Amino acid sequence: MRVNQPVVEPDIVVVGGTRAPFRDVYHAFLRLTFVEALALILGGIIGINVLFALAYLATGGIANAAPGSFVDAFSFSMQTIVTIGYGQMYPASGAAKLVSDVEAMSGLMITALSTGLLFTKFSQTRATLTFAKRAVVCIQDGIPTLIMRIGNERANLIVEAQARVVLTRTERTAEGRLFYRMYDLKLVRDRSISFTGIWQVMHRITLESPLYGATSADLAAQEAEIACAVVGIDDTSLQPIHGKKVWSDADILFGHRLADMLDPQPDGKLWVHINRFDDVEPDPTPAPPPHRKKTRLHHVQLAAPAGEPGSAEAAARRFFGEVLAYAELPKPAGLAENGGAWFQTDDVQIHIGLDPEFHPAKKAHPAFELPDIHELRALYSRVEAADAHPRWDTRQEGVTRFFADDPWGNRLEFFVVGTEPPQKAG
Repeated sequence: MRVNQPVVEPDIVVVGGTRAPFRDVYHAFLRLTFVEALALILGGIIGINVLFALAYLATGGIANAAPGSFVDAFSFSMQTIVTIGYGQMYPASGAAKLVSDVEAMSGLMITALSTGLLFTKFSQTRATLTFAKRAVVCIQDGIPTLIMRIGNERANLIVEAQARVVLTRTERTAEGRLFYRMYDLKLVRDRSISFTGIWQVMHRITLESPLYGATSADLAAQEAEIACAVVGIDDTSLQPIHGKKVWSDADILFGHRLADMLDPQPDGKLWVHINRFDDVEPDPTPAPPPHRKKTRLHHVQLAAPAGEPGSAEAAARRFFGEVLAYAELPKPAGLAENGGAWFQTDDVQIHIGLDPEFHPAKKAHPAFELPDIHELRALYSRVEAADAHPRWDTRQEGVTRFFADDPWGNRLEFFVVGTEPPQKAG
């Protein structure tokens, strides 16, 4: 795939968009090929001369022109718009002089505009990057690895080339809404100081990878796509260039590897088989034992006394919603009748449930890590103002933390990594 080809999304239908085909004519012109751009400019010049030729036929008054001759009128128009002025034909009537004056002024603008467009078009530097039609997941150095092949078709260098790879897939939020989430994939090497020839961009699928444990069926169910973008500087023109390729779930092959393009010969020469650029072949390396998908903590359950209806929910909203600034989540319809409230931190949900035989948890407790000491100090002040009994604790080395009580006496912990004296933090 050439990177300057437009990406077509046939399955996406835009509803309610405003049609404005002439809103960005200049940008549309720059996207044309050189042949299309030249044809458009020449066609425009011929069309304008046809219009002025018809105007001369309608007004008459062109000396030495054959009466009713479109060829003579068109020839005179061409001479006028480019200011040739052979002298054989000239405007002899007032109407013809007016049309020729308008055409002469139009010619100045058309010449300037055409010159600028042609200069801009031909001064553009386009990357001749080619991306393999398929991305593969194979075993590389004993680790499942996503590999994408990129080729530089020019014989020059792309200086300081940088690659970025993004995984996009559909997910359901905690509220049940469909969401297209994007993940930046960490690359084995995301920079090449001088890119020429072939570059294999690789992402190792380890426990930290969003692709860990995924299969072809998973990617298809999630409508997953993987996009790779490359930017750099052309060493000839010293202009920035870029290229991009998107692989759909059907273009990502598990258990395959990219065909080897290098073929050492007995005489010491190295053959490079360009015709194998898009080829893939089954990966003979046995896959490592299957692993379960990584487990993460989804929510923490805290109990509250089942007293007067609505009182525990109101207290939960004041403390967890206002003091701790956690977002409240709607409870599922089947659980809403049980009372209580749910809240969302960055990664974990907090579920407040009602217990008729409630006893506050004084030992077992959840711990929440904050980004930095400044937010920890600010939270300490808010918790103190809410009479939640915050208290600093210095027994654990390497962290700064304090404990507090929720509205019903359950123990909570808030901390940051790094030690700072409590008197400063408070």
